[in-house]
Amino acid sequence: MPLPRSLPTSLKTVRTLLYVAVAATGLQAVGVLLIPGPTPEILAALTLVALPGAAALALALRLPRGRRPLFVALLAFQAWLLLTALARIGLGEPQGFLNLVLPVAVLVFLLRPSSRAFLTS
Repeated sequence: MPLPRSLPTSLKTVRTLLYVAVAATGLQAVGVLLIPGPTPEILAALTLVALPGAAALALALRLPRGRRPLFVALLAFQAWLLLTALARIGLGEPQGFLNLVLPVAVLVFLLRPSSRAFLTS
């Protein structure tokens, strides 16, 4: 069995940022659950709130294994988050600017040469 490769520092930062996204999503989900009298609409909102967190957790846990499909999945996930943040800005919601920060930071560290080399080898 081959020894696992050590993550480059930039990918450790990506993994930490993904865990921060999971924690933020968890807090949002708890906030939705605190609404009294859950209705189907509230439970649907909870599902929509929880999906990005679940995706971030899955990607963060798979990060040490590397490989090109994970790199593409991370890029696609961050692009989706960027597009949703831009859509919020387009709707006039100032929270969209805050939602831009995490995906941009992840992309900056993900696209560094050491990260690309690890994930595409």
